[in-house]
Amino acid sequence: QRQRLSQRVLYRSLLNKVKRWFVDQLDARGLPIGTGGARSATVLPRSLVRVGFPPCLQAEHFELLRTRRWVAIDEVLPPNVIERARCDIAHLQAQGHMTTDPDDTCNPMVRRQWLRTDDDYLRRASASLPGLAFCIQTLHNLPERFAEELQLALRVPLEVLIASSPTGAGYRRHYDSYGGRDNPRLLTVLLYLSWTPARGGALRMHLPNKRVRDLKPMPGRMVVFFSQEIEHEVLPSEGERFVLTLWVWDVKRDSFGR
Repeated sequence: QRQRLSQRVLYRSLLNKVKRWFVDQLDARGLPIGTGGARSATVLPRSLVRVGFPPCLQAEHFELLRTRRWVAIDEVLPPNVIERARCDIAHLQAQGHMTTDPDDTCNPMVRRQWLRTDDDYLRRASASLPGLAFCIQTLHNLPERFAEELQLALRVPLEVLIASSPTGAGYRRHYDSYGGRDNPRLLTVLLYLSWTPARGGALRMHLPNKRVRDLKPMPGRMVVFFSQEIEHEVLPSEGERFVLTLWVWDVKRDSFGR
């Protein structure tokens, strides 16, 4: 079993090298890239700000981010918006757009799709996936506030991840970025959209002094944490669990030049 795992890790490493080479070829030809975070186009936070969307975070939430490096906020969007977004993800899943990655040794059961979030895509998504588009645009307003309130130099990749965790799916203990070397993620923003039945699938954060905090993935709950500082895992799901994730990047480049 250990040998099989070692072989899968080696295969995964080789596959990532091939993917990076392929992305380099597309990039050199000026072709559009849908890379799942490999080399996304990035923009400054202020360019994403739009009016008409809820602020989600208040002054006390930014203070918590400064001091303990994570925060959870409930009911950030109305229930009807969350339900509409859940239906949108269920539709994408039913159409076969969300797929698993059997080579992912951390969470091979999770179905996922990377969505572009440029203006053209969001205009079209507002008609076909209105709930999901509203949630994405709401998240897009946050990086500028992170930059201002936390005094951070940030950029934002023009893509988000939607993920569906069936029964038994989880994610092993990890950081979303290891010192900014493997990727430039600085802040992780999670918006939970579905949790049926309401059991399992909690976000478990491993905090200083060997403390552990479990956060239930309640629909409408937003969790924000520093990607390089909060080690975490996802406990096995016992049903349907949908989550929308935006990663906000540091302006510093990672070891791959991203």
